[in-house]
Amino acid sequence: GQTPGANGRPALTGAGLREQIAPANKREYNVAALTETVIAEFLLDLSYNIIDQPNRKFVALCGEGFMSLFDRAMKSVIRGWTLVDTKFITGSGQELTLGGQFTTYKGINGIEVTLMHYPVYDDPVHNRELNPLTGRPLESYRATFIEFGQYDGTGNIVKMAKSGREQKMWYVGGSTSPDGGHNGKSAMGSNKYDGYQVEVLSEIGIMLKNPLSCGELIPSA
Repeated sequence: GQTPGANGRPALTGAGLREQIAPANKREYNVAALTETVIAEFLLDLSYNIIDQPNRKFVALCGEGFMSLFDRAMKSVIRGWTLVDTKFITGSGQELTLGGQFTTYKGINGIEVTLMHYPVYDDPVHNRELNPLTGRPLESYRATFIEFGQYDGTGNIVKMAKSGREQKMWYVGGSTSPDGGHNGKSAMGSNKYDGYQVEVLSEIGIMLKNPLSCGELIPSA
């Protein structure tokens, strides 16, 4: 993308993580009808693209809305099961507490996903479109699935930096310098300030090595 810099010239921005995910792996779903089956089939579709990975594990960045739907879907599918040594109910006598939240799902063929709360999706200031049923930001129900496998000895998601430009810092002297020294009575300066300026430059980005290994469940409006 292009964002105008301080001098009016475009400051080029590389593709972010979500922009690098294969469009075929971005799937809309009905917020009112998220089930364990929907999640399992989506993970199975993603896993076909990493069939050579011994451990097919995903992390899903999501808002609290999706976390709530995920928990509800998992609890719905276990109705009727006999739970042994359950941790959902604690206490004794009449002092019982019902709790617990599903945050990890293990499917067939070693497929596993763990939810990770991503507060940005819950921010109502930047996410104005709301779910009419709950009043929460619709983006809160988005889940971005990331696969952290190994490709050619390095991770699927890697940080990229331009050679020698990952972290540069310099100062522009005015009446003083960073070491505390004061310029002479008629010394030459590089700016008009009674002090000095510190400038920082960093040219970095991220690369998704296998765009087909990641995906998104996107709530339909």
